Amino acid sequence: MKKIYLGILIAFLLIASVSAYTVTRSVPSSASPSSTFQVTYQVSGASGVWGVSVVDNAAGGCLFPGGVSQLKTVMLSTDGNSKTISVTTPASGSCTFTGDSKFGTDAIVNFPIGTVTIGGSCTPNCACASSTCVGQTCSNGCSGTCPGTKDCGSIICGNGVCESGETTSNCSEDCSEIPSLSWNKVLFKIGGFEVTILVVLLIFAGLMAFSLIKK
Repeated sequence: MKKIYLGILIAFLLIASVSAYTVTRSVPSSASPSSTFQVTYQVSGASGVWGVSVVDNAAGGCLFPGGVSQLKTVMLSTDGNSKTISVTTPASGSCTFTGDSKFGTDAIVNFPIGTVTIGGSCTPNCACASSTCVGQTCSNGCSGTCPGTKDCGSIICGNGVCESGETTSNCSEDCSEIPSLSWNKVLFKIGGFEVTILVVLLIFAGLMAFSLIKK
């Protein structure tokens, strides 16, 4: 009888030790824009040999290693009780994490929803200005622009040349739109006869045909 009681006690202790485990996921409440932060998965209260599968999804622009929005990983007792994953943040906004864990053959358990606010100040970077022509702008990396400082050559409007930086809107004298071609455009007049583009082409075609016939 004592052996039976002892066996029941051991079984109860084993069940209690297994049922007491927890799998948690922790994320920071905020993170800097265009940087990285750590997501930690922790197994507590488990003993012996065990394994946990984790599936986690990030929305809002945060990305797990490899540039993906979904993480699938396995935690083993031989590797320790915690696992840390680096996540890349977007330039602004917030990221929401939804996922679950499965301990051994037990049922899937959902993690609480985690939210990370992407905040902090963004430092403009105008290194692109040196390679951008004067009069043009480039992005400063913080939703703003930097004026170009590169001398791309003097631009003289009115010299008859449509130069780089000139457009039909800022220098119509040099960059006028190509006029449409009309076959009836008058090139010159001979007396009262108007010589058009079509007439010139017909004369040229007639001369070519005559020369071929002569051969």
